[in-house]
Amino acid sequence: MAKPLGLNVPERVKNSGSKYDIRPKKLEQWLAALPMVNVGETARLVFGALVDINRDAISTQERVRFLETLRETVHYIAEALTRHFVGTPLPLPPKNQKIAALTRELYGEMATGYKVAIEDLLARPSLFTDQKLLTLLIHRAIGYLSRVLLTAYQVYGPFPAGIWQELHTLYQFAEAKKLQLHPVPDNQHKLVPKSTIATEYKRILLLSLASPYRLRQGEVGKVHTMLERWAPNARINTVEKQDNLSGRFVVVMNADNPPTYVPLSNQNHYPDVCRTLATDDLARVVREQIMNTADVAVRTLTGLDTQASSLSHDLMRRLMLSWGVMPKRGFSRVDKTDKVLVSLGLRATHHFLNLSKKIAGGTPARAAAPLNSGEFAAPAHYESVPVRDINEPQPDVWELIYPHDVTGLELAPTEDPPASVGPSPSVERYHAQIWKMVNESAGGCCLISHGDKLVNVQVGELIGMRRSEEHDTKRWSVGVIRWMRSSESGTLTLGIQLLTPDAAAVGMRPTGNSRDPLQRALLLPDLPAISQPTTLLTPPVPYRVGNKIQLHVAGKDMKIELTKMMENSGLFAQFQFNLLDKPEEDRKSADTWLTDRAFSKVWSSI
Repeated sequence: MAKPLGLNVPERVKNSGSKYDIRPKKLEQWLAALPMVNVGETARLVFGALVDINRDAISTQERVRFLETLRETVHYIAEALTRHFVGTPLPLPPKNQKIAALTRELYGEMATGYKVAIEDLLARPSLFTDQKLLTLLIHRAIGYLSRVLLTAYQVYGPFPAGIWQELHTLYQFAEAKKLQLHPVPDNQHKLVPKSTIATEYKRILLLSLASPYRLRQGEVGKVHTMLERWAPNARINTVEKQDNLSGRFVVVMNADNPPTYVPLSNQNHYPDVCRTLATDDLARVVREQIMNTADVAVRTLTGLDTQASSLSHDLMRRLMLSWGVMPKRGFSRVDKTDKVLVSLGLRATHHFLNLSKKIAGGTPARAAAPLNSGEFAAPAHYESVPVRDINEPQPDVWELIYPHDVTGLELAPTEDPPASVGPSPSVERYHAQIWKMVNESAGGCCLISHGDKLVNVQVGELIGMRRSEEHDTKRWSVGVIRWMRSSESGTLTLGIQLLTPDAAAVGMRPTGNSRDPLQRALLLPDLPAISQPTTLLTPPVPYRVGNKIQLHVAGKDMKIELTKMMENSGLFAQFQFNLLDKPEEDRKSADTWLTDRAFSKVWSSI
């Protein structure tokens, strides 16, 4: 059968013997009988019906009625399935990977149904094509193709080949027929009751330009929802030969690529196949929203409400940067083939930093041992000491956790990566694993997972790194994961921003009660080369600007006041601070120290 738009649709067969009766009353009875409580079985039945009907040669009117009737049920299923992989740290378990793939395929089959209807409607000889119906079909097809991309972004995975080409083709056709500005009702939207083809198209363009692989888990869905309201403020313009495209986004309509910054596009910008996306009005709207709304309370990512549509001021500022001028790389990258020992999270990084300092500067270490042997694999040991006098000085709590007499932290470059330390049912243990470094710059590096067993990874997580060839155990760099990509094979690629080449593991607690337990924190020395002052890395809550903190640093206590929050990723916070109420000699020594350093098995498991 002819395909006027050349969309990727399956062949349809007449009288294919479909077991599904899609007559209105029969379809309503079938939907009513679905076991909605059993999401896995419902998903299996609905997915099977979509695959079957999309390959059956039926009339366009019957197909559209079937798809429109099924939309609410598909939305319910997809929302339920999304909870299995949104907000779940990567790498996803095999079950969750299959559920994410099923969700993507479910949206894909809905898009296929509308694409089939479009091709059939255009292929039918007629003097007058139903413009209202054609507008609805293109609107729905773009919407479901966008959902396919959204699902890929939510798991930091690659998007399917050909999907951007189809999105561009559908919009360009609607533009040629002057259908792109006609409003279409959509009860699946959360914020607006109607939208146009142009709005749906701009919505996915802007989502891709929001650097979804840099967004934290749960944020990409919230941005997609908010773009229902924001997308109309962006403008799609045609390209004139005399236009200066500097600083704009460009969409190459005959290529299978997302929009990009003009300097990054290697395509010729011919007027008939290129469009530009102007975001200046959108930036103004976002800026006004930041100024006129209260900030969303900062929460840890494990408690993030992924269903809420509200955006934090921090996220909106990052979106403004993404939709603004193209960021310039500050340092050139150099290809590397090193192995790096990696700890993930503030607690684990604190553990290895503290341990390494004691090995390097405390009691001489015994013979080197691999990370998963000897005392590194043994549970932590605690001893109780009777207190006879509450005024008597007590041992430092950190000495109870990290004794001086420990084995050396060595990693032989020629050995295979050691197995990570697994969790104990009674005692917390800390993970350090080998990753491969593929490139590096002065500002960070790119890491690729090495091995099958990985600890959970999230964008915005703190990371400690030590090169395998560096036998100086003090050298643990501290960085933060800025972007992440996941392949279908489960391999993870991380983009790391380096915060400091060295840090100190310290203890902290609010001033006023010296009996409060110390919490883990990292002290980062100032870096004059990039004008970065001394900062403190803390847990994400409950610390805020103005809090007065007691730090335990190198055996001494000092009082500080948090003066400026530089970042709160939901997994850690970074503060500038001032020293308070210290004797002159202690202040001097402290200041000196600071400045020197297939789905066959997935249904039943949902």
